[in-house]
Amino acid sequence: MNNDRDGRENETGGERKDEGSFFESQTIDVPAGNETPSSPAEPQLPSLPDVTEERYRILGSLGHGGMAVVELAIDNRLDRRVAVKRLRKELANRVEARERFFTEARILAGLDHPGAVPVYEAGLLPDGDHFYAMKRVTGRTLRDLLRERTPDDLLDNRIKAGLTEIFLKVCQTVAAAHKKGVIHRDLKPENIMVDDLGVVYVMDWGLAKKLEDEGHQDPESSHRTRLGAVLGTPAYMAPEQAQGKAVEADRQADVFSLGVMLYEILTGKNPFLGKTAQDSMKGIVLHDPDEPTKVQPRTSRILSAICMKALQKDPFKRYASAVELAEDLQNHSEFRPVSAYTLRPVDRLVNWSRRRPRLAAVAATLAVVLVAIVLGTVFQASVENTMVSGGYQRIDGIDLRLEDLQSQAEVLLARQATVESGEDLEAVSKELTLVEARIEAAEEAKIAVAMAITGFTIFSPDQRALEVIRSGLLESVRDHVEAGNLEHAVAQIELALDFSRGENLFGFSEHEVGTLREELRKIKAEIEGS
Repeated sequence: MNNDRDGRENETGGERKDEGSFFESQTIDVPAGNETPSSPAEPQLPSLPDVTEERYRILGSLGHGGMAVVELAIDNRLDRRVAVKRLRKELANRVEARERFFTEARILAGLDHPGAVPVYEAGLLPDGDHFYAMKRVTGRTLRDLLRERTPDDLLDNRIKAGLTEIFLKVCQTVAAAHKKGVIHRDLKPENIMVDDLGVVYVMDWGLAKKLEDEGHQDPESSHRTRLGAVLGTPAYMAPEQAQGKAVEADRQADVFSLGVMLYEILTGKNPFLGKTAQDSMKGIVLHDPDEPTKVQPRTSRILSAICMKALQKDPFKRYASAVELAEDLQNHSEFRPVSAYTLRPVDRLVNWSRRRPRLAAVAATLAVVLVAIVLGTVFQASVENTMVSGGYQRIDGIDLRLEDLQSQAEVLLARQATVESGEDLEAVSKELTLVEARIEAAEEAKIAVAMAITGFTIFSPDQRALEVIRSGLLESVRDHVEAGNLEHAVAQIELALDFSRGENLFGFSEHEVGTLREELRKIKAEIEGS
């Protein structure tokens, strides 16, 4: 068993006890008992420093598991509270137990990520106990947060969004481990801590494994994985783990466990939880869970799709690692497309509006002004037809522009593929970036007109509406310049100048037009000179 708490405490700072039934939180981790596997050659442990002075003063127990105990201590040298994890005395003579204990410490120390508990020191205490000292984490587990939810909370998108944000941070921590070739193999809500400042930690790396160990034929790792064929917590295991194929478990196994956690966040239920550990494992292998949107209809379709991709039975149909899963979650939080879900046109419009709220407001106001201008020049009886006709003419013009830009982009991409390096490649890349920025600006203009056609409230234009549009476009240009997105700034200026021609819909003054032209000249010169 491996339910060590890694220094976790509840909000009152008291000891955390193991909670829940076997099938909910029990970790299966064999070999157990006194069996010591034979090995061609015992692994050589690095020499460990002795802590000869009374550096750590133990204050009390924080938790315990089958392999180690965790205690709250005072670091006398630095006068701070820390968590000290000790290997159980009865396991100290087992080489594989010591190696596994310090492998956990090395893995945790090597992650160097905000979501991994910092390790301060490892070695031997004066009484001969093997230990490592780490940051003391005070807070609540994700399991605590999930249990606190009421049925009404499951319908509250704000609460769900907060938990999803915590989950994203979990995925980012696991992604950092995956990039370093480390898999956790026991991800579950009990092993996620949110401290008093809102920092999210992934705990309990006792079953973690470095994938490169297999390539180096590490005797301890291969023996432990082969004999411990079933590793993890039943209701959160990947199918390959539940079928005793732990040696085949890769990053995708962690992805599956993360998928189970996301399912709980979205629906309030573990899709594989059975009355016994065996029932849970059987469900993981044989049961296809309902999509979260069917269990909780208010669930985001995109998050539901992300969850179901992570829960694929076939490892190769899941995200390849937590890196890809975290990227999809990040893109969703920023209203960008995700790999697990094909956006409908209306979804793309909503995402665009959320991603660029100011530009969306400008586009909406533009639509109103376009309608109002038409109203001021035709009879009321023919307003609708004229509006639609004029709108489609403008869209046709933008479509032609987009076709031309797409052709330019294809030519540049082809050139980029043939140019190896040097100034030619840099020039092609700059030109391609500018064309892509122009495509984005044209699509935004097209959305504005499409909004007008689909129908906005019709009223006469006034100076305030013109000012909103004009200031929004100018502010967008400034934002791009300040952010160093010069190509996008060029595209936005070109769009503004285009709207200033003819009817001058936004009422740009001659001074503003002159300023935009001068700014355009300067930015283009800067791009060419960079």
